[in-house]
Amino acid sequence: MTFGAWNVRTLLDREANACPERKTAIVARELSRYNIDVAALSETHLPEEGELVEYGGGYTFFWKGLASSEPRRSGVGFAVKNYLAAQLQEYPVHISDRITTLRLHMERESYLNIISVYAPTLDKSDDIKDKFYEELTRCVNRIRPREQILLMGDFNARVGRDYDAWPKVLGRHGVGKMNSSGQLLLSLCAQLDLAITNTMFRLPAKYKATWMHPRSKHWHLIDYAIVRQKDISQVQVTRVMRGAHCWTDHRLVIIKLNLRLPPPCRVGRSKQIRLNLERLQDTNTKAKYAETLNTALQPLDLKLGEIDVVWESLSSCVLDTAKSTLGLRVRKHEDWFDENDGILTGAIDKHRRLLKQHSRTHQSGGAMELRQSDLELRKLARQAKDKWWQEKARQMQWLADTNQLGEFYAEVRHLLGTSSMAKVPLKSTSGGALFKSREEILGRWAEHFNTLLNVDHFVDLDHVRCLPQQPFALELDEPISPGEVALAIKQQQNKRAVGVDFIPGELLKYGGGDLYSALWELFVIMWEKEQVPNTFKVSLIRALYKGKGDRSNCNSYRGISLLSVPGKVFARLLLNRLRKLSERILPESQFGFRPDRGTCEAIFSLRQLQEKSREQGRNMYLCFVDLEKAFDSVPREALWIVLRKIGCTEKFVRLLRLLHDGMQSCVAVNADQSEFFPVTCGVKQGCVLAPTLFALYFAVVVQEVLKTTHDGIRIRFRNDGNLFSLARLKARTKVSYALITEIVYADDLCFVADSPAGLQQLVTTFHESCRIFGLKISVKKTEVMSLDIYGQETLAVKLGDDILKQINTFRYLGSTITSKCDLDAEINSRIGTAAAVFGKLDRKVFGSHDLKLATKIGIYKAVVLPNILYSSESWTVYRRHIRTLDRFHLQCLRKILNIRWSDRIRNTEVLRRAYTMGIEAYLMGRQLRWCGHLSRMSDQRTAKCIFFSELEKGKRKHGGQLLRYKDVLKRHMTKCDIEPSEWEQAAARRPEWRSLVKAKVKMFEENRCSELDARRDELKARPPCAINYNFCNGVLTCPHCTRTFVNKIGYVSHARAHQRQDRS
Repeated sequence: MTFGAWNVRTLLDREANACPERKTAIVARELSRYNIDVAALSETHLPEEGELVEYGGGYTFFWKGLASSEPRRSGVGFAVKNYLAAQLQEYPVHISDRITTLRLHMERESYLNIISVYAPTLDKSDDIKDKFYEELTRCVNRIRPREQILLMGDFNARVGRDYDAWPKVLGRHGVGKMNSSGQLLLSLCAQLDLAITNTMFRLPAKYKATWMHPRSKHWHLIDYAIVRQKDISQVQVTRVMRGAHCWTDHRLVIIKLNLRLPPPCRVGRSKQIRLNLERLQDTNTKAKYAETLNTALQPLDLKLGEIDVVWESLSSCVLDTAKSTLGLRVRKHEDWFDENDGILTGAIDKHRRLLKQHSRTHQSGGAMELRQSDLELRKLARQAKDKWWQEKARQMQWLADTNQLGEFYAEVRHLLGTSSMAKVPLKSTSGGALFKSREEILGRWAEHFNTLLNVDHFVDLDHVRCLPQQPFALELDEPISPGEVALAIKQQQNKRAVGVDFIPGELLKYGGGDLYSALWELFVIMWEKEQVPNTFKVSLIRALYKGKGDRSNCNSYRGISLLSVPGKVFARLLLNRLRKLSERILPESQFGFRPDRGTCEAIFSLRQLQEKSREQGRNMYLCFVDLEKAFDSVPREALWIVLRKIGCTEKFVRLLRLLHDGMQSCVAVNADQSEFFPVTCGVKQGCVLAPTLFALYFAVVVQEVLKTTHDGIRIRFRNDGNLFSLARLKARTKVSYALITEIVYADDLCFVADSPAGLQQLVTTFHESCRIFGLKISVKKTEVMSLDIYGQETLAVKLGDDILKQINTFRYLGSTITSKCDLDAEINSRIGTAAAVFGKLDRKVFGSHDLKLATKIGIYKAVVLPNILYSSESWTVYRRHIRTLDRFHLQCLRKILNIRWSDRIRNTEVLRRAYTMGIEAYLMGRQLRWCGHLSRMSDQRTAKCIFFSELEKGKRKHGGQLLRYKDVLKRHMTKCDIEPSEWEQAAARRPEWRSLVKAKVKMFEENRCSELDARRDELKARPPCAINYNFCNGVLTCPHCTRTFVNKIGYVSHARAHQRQDRS
């Protein structure tokens, strides 16, 4: 096998670099020329740690560096041939940004430990050098004595040629003289019985020296390949390859070892089937698929045999037909460098020849020719890259023009980047051990999710059985109709991940009537026999990095369960029936995963309670409750009892249990799979039934709290009067009263109360209820907040023996809630989020010269603008908030339009060129549409009751009031020429109201821009004011009001104010 060590100077792609872009592609092709299996790379300069695959060059890069926020002058890594990277049993272990290790399994059960290093330079302090060599010593000592070591990299040290002083460490063919860093390296090798192989072979100096000093022009040996002294016989040769070129001042060192890899063993890998589903977009292909499938289904008899056999025959028929009709999808690794490989490789070869010729002759003419070749190569790379991006932009534009929005925004998401699972070693549960092999990593993932999904909590089943019995919903037991099956199939979303049977939803949707009938027959058999195929109970778990935390810690990842799509169809059928019952059972305070409800309604309700408490001088206290593993910790036996108690029939509960009992899961890492483990607790992760089942169970838990306590916030409301008239709430016979205790979105619970004692009572009662029903509250993540009108109050709310943390800001459902009931933190958060998204798209989308302006603006409106305006329907905005948002909005538009400040183009003209509106118009439209939506809600909805209410107790302060949400609405209606006393009648008809709002907002924006233009024109047309400087005893004094001024600037501004008053 051939190994290499190379200081590449950098793997970053920056315009300031002398090297053309795509440095990793260039390095991969150079390594491929010399058939190097594994190369130790140093001075990579890449941030954090990660992995990158170069399909054209045939190498996989692993690296470790410092954080993105720190200056990076180091960094180490490996370049491993792709075939070898696919067989790695252990992933690289990163010690620091200067040391990383890779353990290879060789034949005859032997192991080779490769260590890639980048030592501190000579000018670094002794402390830094000592720390490096201490870490390296510990790293080597951890390797078993019988395992081989290959230590490679840039040591920034000269070891010299004193063989007599270091007989077992050095050979007889060293280079130069030893320096202080070389002595450290030699001492390390002598201490650890290592030998420097660069000095073992009699070669010309040009094949040993690796780096030329930039001033003295002398060549030195500072990059080494080091092995154990007892393994020297395995080394065939160590030498420098002068022809390798990647715009670095270091030469490539190669070492050939007499080692062999064992035969590849691919245990526990699944063969994934990727169908070419894009062909279903063609009408003829879709018809051919349906026709061929209908023919193939004719001989099938689904009424004979076991349910697993029946499903296996049906699924095989569908998959075989899809393979023959659609074919398999060939994964394309799109890259501008790979697509222009021939042109760029030829230019690099020419540059290499000129460099080699110049290194021999050192003629000035050769230097000029070399410099010209370098410029031509960089220009060629830029042209290739630009051409590739132009084609990419044209493809996106074509998708936008042909209204293929799904594919278009898939490209946008690809440009934004997605979270992926990092192939890194994992820590054990205790954190003491580090698992590096494939089998160990898969086993650790299985252990992690087995612990996570099988929570053992106490549950008082006797108490659960004592719940009152609701009438049974007998309609749940009605036979399945073909229409229900067709509806459930059509509700499946396209382009979703498949389960273990590899059948995507598109194959079911476009399979034709015979497939619909076959699935209906299958579901009827399952319904009557109360059996489901085992594949419906199997889930594949993929772990995605959360974006923060230690990558070697399993808790820094979230699991995504992939289920059988046909199993999802059956679950959707059950859900459609269950929803009719759940809407009667779930409280109005639950906003999650219900029709016509969402996060906006929950955020609005909470903000309105805060605002009304502040308006009427009442304190408000909140507790944001976080449950530990909420969905995964629901005790199933208690869940089935609760479902029966709320009215689910016995047969329907048994069918739900069929999808949960005997459930098996495994963790998938690429094509590798762990062993299956049972999942015995919680609702089925990834199943469409899970949110509704949890909501029903959680509703019973919360209802137990409301039985024993009456704390909360009391409101009185009236939905049949004028929103802007407070007098309507004084009619005692026409108002209604309500107690608001909680606001819930799925498992996100917020308790509200008007006193600390009331909040403590709610928390204590809920804690006891959770204990009874087998749920657990997270003490660390449960926090309290107070809205104190008369000064900040310190809360001491207890959860058991622990005092909950009091906070001033909380991120609730993506919106920032503060104890001051203001929007400053929320506005800053929204701008920060939108700026991050805009920055990701800036270079690839908004800066592209081949995307039409309309497409760029469309992407901006669809991707960036929603981040700015998220939850804005509930905002009580002051003018300063609008100005802040508008400033950012216009900055983005100016960047898209390539308009600079020096161009002196007005904001109104920027909006016209972008065919868009200002932020105030967008806010106005959203809030007016939202208030219309609120007025059309049923009178029992929590958000509507709060909207048309005031607190039962409390008085408004005398004088002017702080801005309220309804004041903002009234301001919007006045500006849009909508009569505030008649808006409710107009909003009752949704289409007419939305059309009216759209037209009025457009008119407002046009008038606003016209007024701004007129005001600007008036200012520009105004003749310059004649200013007479009036000095009184040497002091500037206004002749009108005798005010004095220190400088002329203030005097001129003051004099102009007097002139404006005189003109008016």
